[in-house]
Amino acid sequence: MHELGIVKEIFHVIERETKRAAGARVKAISLKVGSLSDLTPDHLRESLRVYSQGTFADGAEITIESVPAEAECLECGLVFYPDSPLSQCADCGSFRCSLLSGREIVLNTVEVDVPVRIGTEG
Repeated sequence: MHELGIVKEIFHVIERETKRAAGARVKAISLKVGSLSDLTPDHLRESLRVYSQGTFADGAEITIESVPAEAECLECGLVFYPDSPLSQCADCGSFRCSLLSGREIVLNTVEVDVPVRIGTEG
């Protein structure tokens, strides 16, 4: 399950960023995942849900946006939407193509609920 390593890294980033607000609970996590990243949104969502149980992100809403793959032919300049990282240009037939998007995994937003601490005067 290669999602586990990715999930651990996502949680490491979230924990590092929310550590400043002691007692903060994560309410929502939003990710962007490329269509060629070898991750399925349902598996990633379930892995995040399971990994978050009993943590600062337990019960957080998880939203995953799929980012379509986009490539550019280095021979003719055609921009197209490939089905795999090694695609052939539909215009000129070249395999010299550069993948512009589709393999990314981006932690887009994290919504936290920070407890209000009311100070006492003495």
